[in-house]
Amino acid sequence: MIHPAIPPTTYAHLLKRSVIQAKHLFKFPPAIAKKIIYICLASKQMMQNQLQRCLKTNTQL
Repeated sequence: MIHPAIPPTTYAHLLKRSVIQAKHLFKFPPAIAKKIIYICLASKQMMQNQLQRCLKTNTQL
């Protein structure tokens, strides 16, 4: 299944919204919130890399 390219702004929006929700729900201390944001950013980067690999593979076919 080929996924459409997701604009980076969508990732940023979702990340920001999820961070706000996390703060609201759990009242994380800043240090823990930073770790969560870092993990989210790392997984976002992994998703983008995977998407680029998929797109490259599909264009080569």
